[in-house]
Amino acid sequence: MQILHTLSMKIAYMVQILLKMLKPKLAISLKALKSALIPVKTIRIFTMLRTTLVFLFACLTPFSLMAAGDPSPQQTLSMIKPDGIANRHVGEIIARFEKNGLQISAAKMLHLTAEQAGQFYAVHKDRPFYKDLINMMSSGPVMVMVLEGEDAIAKNRQLMGATDPSKAAASTIRADFSRSVTENTVHGSDSVENAKLEIAFFFKPEEIVNPIK
Repeated sequence: MQILHTLSMKIAYMVQILLKMLKPKLAISLKALKSALIPVKTIRIFTMLRTTLVFLFACLTPFSLMAAGDPSPQQTLSMIKPDGIANRHVGEIIARFEKNGLQISAAKMLHLTAEQAGQFYAVHKDRPFYKDLINMMSSGPVMVMVLEGEDAIAKNRQLMGATDPSKAAASTIRADFSRSVTENTVHGSDSVENAKLEIAFFFKPEEIVNPIK
């Protein structure tokens, strides 16, 4: 998929460059044809060719933008867990977000009750680690944030690293700051749908700068 994406971008870009080069030359050539008293039929054919190329240029422009990807900002939920707060990594974690093009559109610090933590992680209710997860998440304050930026969901998860810190890539948040799968410092939404649900769990629309509907 990545190869096709890159190829489509290059093709669209090359076609646009070609049409930009031809457009002024076609206009000059049309004037030359008229001044040289070329038959009207020939001029009409040439004019149709020029119009067709201009039309193709107009049509291909939006396709080239599609190939380049959607530049509109995306929002995701990020949470610094109790171990990240207790170990005083908040500033360093936020700095990594900002250095990588993610800005904070909303933020708050709160202490989750066991019930709130259970609701938030309800998807893991039948997992063997669920009880330990809820105990850890309700053991101290957390900081929840709405991060915004281009491809924010994937970028945030890349910065976090793998769920298991021992398997996380070097220089990721979990590789640098986390101790175990349970105490892995941060949480981040894993899809557009979950990002909307998780953001709504903690924030009202009026609490978010530029809320995305």
